[in-house]
Amino acid sequence: MPETQPISWRSIVYGTPVISSDNERVGTVNEVLGSDSEDIFHGLRVALTGRRQDVMVDAEGSAGARDLVRASGSSSPAVLV
Repeated sequence: MPETQPISWRSIVYGTPVISSDNERVGTVNEVLGSDSEDIFHGLRVALTGRRQDVMVDAEGSAGARDLVRASGSSSPAVLV
């Protein structure tokens, strides 16, 4: 797995690739769920690759805000779940 650095949940944009713990791309971010006013990250709505459905990955089930990452040396961000 590439080296990573933490990023804020607020910096995740729609279309950001979502990478599983075994380093496979599983989909893209369709929505970031959180409260800006309270600075609380609730989770992500992820469009699964090859499927017509989205899944909700809550903050507890995802890597969580503390572990949202950007691949080092890469210009494109990725979210680990």
